[in-house]
Amino acid sequence: MTAPQLRFERVAPGRAFHAAVVQVRGGQGVTAHRHDFWELFVVREGQGRHLVGGEDLPLGPGSLVLVRPEDQHRIETRPDGHLQFVNVAVPDRAWREIAAWTGLQGTLQEWSATALPPTVTVAAERRGECVEAFRLALRAYGQSPDRLALCRFLGAVLPLLCPAPPPSAAVGPPWLAPALALLRDPEHLRAGVPRLLAHAGVSATHLARVVRDVHGVTPTQLVNGRRLTRAADLLMTTPAEVIEVAALCGFENLSHFYRLFKQRYGTPPGTFRLEARSAVAPYRSGREEVDEA
Repeated sequence: MTAPQLRFERVAPGRAFHAAVVQVRGGQGVTAHRHDFWELFVVREGQGRHLVGGEDLPLGPGSLVLVRPEDQHRIETRPDGHLQFVNVAVPDRAWREIAAWTGLQGTLQEWSATALPPTVTVAAERRGECVEAFRLALRAYGQSPDRLALCRFLGAVLPLLCPAPPPSAAVGPPWLAPALALLRDPEHLRAGVPRLLAHAGVSATHLARVVRDVHGVTPTQLVNGRRLTRAADLLMTTPAEVIEVAALCGFENLSHFYRLFKQRYGTPPGTFRLEARSAVAPYRSGREEVDEA
């Protein structure tokens, strides 16, 4: 027998989404139904069962479930049990528009193709932020929610529903990754290859061989590449003079810095800064910054 279908236009007409707290006590339950919207719910406390797709899935604190349009489901508890969860309903059109804007169409297709609704148990250390996102959605719903509130909610919850990518296999000997991670610190990046050698604890010849095998460049090229990335960031985000940026990134020879920067970015540092500024805030100053080699 086909369960009744809930329609968003009747549940929350004119709203960006719907949010509610649901209490299910012993002997009670949420009867079988379908809907034309997407529903996310998280269990705050208690135990229960989610009957969907011919399966009986356990529910407990931290259970996060995405129920898709046309999924027929119901929720039950034991005769002596209870269950409290918060659900948020999102219109299908809004859901798909947000998925397209955020580039999640592929993920949406994967979620739609599975036999059962995507279901995870949120890790204990992240459960608080998940429950908080639902709490804020509840509060926003009480104040006539808009699309911005919906985006905030989905931005907080969807990463918890997406499975984390598998950790990548370690590349190179065990000392290499920690040594390269050291270069994230501006002080160590300025110190360059000598600091890399000291931390790696290997000979210069061995370092050069391993870095070339793993990254296809020499240690000096690797360090300079990271220095140039930092230099570009400083040029875009700080008012520091070009000569100061070069020094902050470990380039003692200004001409050498200009040459490497232009090779990588196709333009001298000063021009790079002006183009980066004008890309988002076109302006005309009384004095143009001039590059000098």
